[in-house]
Amino acid sequence: MHPQVYISYPPWQPTQFFTERTTIVVTLAEIEAITTSFNAMQYQCDHTQCFVRLVAKATQGKDIRMLLDESNFYSSSCARQSARVEELFNAGGQIRINRPKGAGFVINHVKTCIFDERVVLTGSVNMTNNGHENNKEHLFRIEEPGVVLDVLADFWREWEKAKVVTQVEIDKMISKEREAAERKREKSRSLSLAREASRALSTPLRAAAGSRT
Repeated sequence: MHPQVYISYPPWQPTQFFTERTTIVVTLAEIEAITTSFNAMQYQCDHTQCFVRLVAKATQGKDIRMLLDESNFYSSSCARQSARVEELFNAGGQIRINRPKGAGFVINHVKTCIFDERVVLTGSVNMTNNGHENNKEHLFRIEEPGVVLDVLADFWREWEKAKVVTQVEIDKMISKEREAAERKREKSRSLSLAREASRALSTPLRAAAGSRT
């Protein structure tokens, strides 16, 4: 690790690179500093502290917008995503979902946040507990106005094409999460019964083997 990479904030530089545990430090600092708007495209998102702050900003009347991948919105591998998204929605956050056009497994895999239309955070890290706390990820903080405008323009293009999330979509998301959890529990019960049956058979099988010797 090279400490000199991490000691220059604040004050911020026009472009900076972060990795390891510093990604969450930078992200939380930018969320705390929101004065007008937060526009984000995320593939997965469930980081509790990020959402606590975003919910607070939404309740304060800030414009909080999140554009999420449609398939992952309804079927996320993040255990807390649906709860965090529902909390943000209930606080007044605007949420939309989309699936890019194309054949095969096509997803919205962007991990970008735009703060007050002047700062961009982008890179490999999802706004998840695993992404910020455990994984090896890269995050870039960009203030260069031309780049920020390009990223913002791309966000608005995708936002306008995306499907608006209403209570109907939230209810469907929660329902699908419950169904997935029940399937997981059922699979766990089946595996447990199979192991019990295997252990129950082990004694008579050993006895039968011994009687043949």
